[in-house]
Amino acid sequence: MFFSIAHDPTQLNYRGPDHGTQYRSVIFYSNEGQKAVAEGSIVAMRKAKTFSRPSATQVVPLTAFYAPEDYHQHFMDRNPSSPLHHDVGPAEGHRSRADRRRPGALLGSVK
Repeated sequence: MFFSIAHDPTQLNYRGPDHGTQYRSVIFYSNEGQKAVAEGSIVAMRKAKTFSRPSATQVVPLTAFYAPEDYHQHFMDRNPSSPLHHDVGPAEGHRSRADRRRPGALLGSVK
């Protein structure tokens, strides 16, 4: 899953130099199928010992979505040398940088 390479899911309320509950590791789901996939992925990473510490990732229902302000849009394009930049490359299931900007474009399918 992309979330496991975009940040360290074992960190509680932390991402890079930023701290606080707004930086928690969380997967929001909108149906029971998504919840099952998210929980299954966390279990699979634990069994595979992908990380040396347990996951701090929460799996919670999506209750609302708030579009970010314009200055948050296209962060990676505007800040290519940011330590928060993770280029996952042209592997199957991943999108080009242009596709990542399309509203509704998915990061890839979970099998």
